[in-house]
Amino acid sequence: MKRQTSLLLVLAACIAMILQGCGGAATRSSRSTGPASTEPSSSAATGTQPQSAAPPTPPFVQESFVNRRTINYVSSDPANNSLLQVPPERVTIYFSKGLAAGSFIEVTTNGRSCATGQVYVAPDTLSMYVPVAAGVTGNYKVKFAAYFSSGYYEEGSFGFSVKIP
Repeated sequence: MKRQTSLLLVLAACIAMILQGCGGAATRSSRSTGPASTEPSSSAATGTQPQSAAPPTPPFVQESFVNRRTINYVSSDPANNSLLQVPPERVTIYFSKGLAAGSFIEVTTNGRSCATGQVYVAPDTLSMYVPVAAGVTGNYKVKFAAYFSSGYYEEGSFGFSVKIP
């Protein structure tokens, strides 16, 4: 019973600290914009430290991807290691041999899928694409498997980056 009580007290203290930090920025911005006060702040009077602003976001670093090309791979759009300022609406991969059912493309950033629909194979079967939501700055990994009518398949990967100004 003591252990449960202790855990509840620790949990309550954590929640109180989290809730205390939630209104910091809003409270500061809602204060009057009159002349600055020369009186010590209430946090200085009580001996508590003032709340600091959120840590700055780290600068974007473009990742360098290895283009694991396959025998029948021709190209991709976006190209491997391209740095885009406008996010692509889809990722397309072109091949020299016709694709068969089962072919797929997987696009991820930070381990989360960015695909917004199913993979489409072009009517000439020489390319496939998947619509994506790549609207945030980041590095995007692309994995694919191309199946051919002979039963042969190839797996490959590449990547691209998006840096929205």
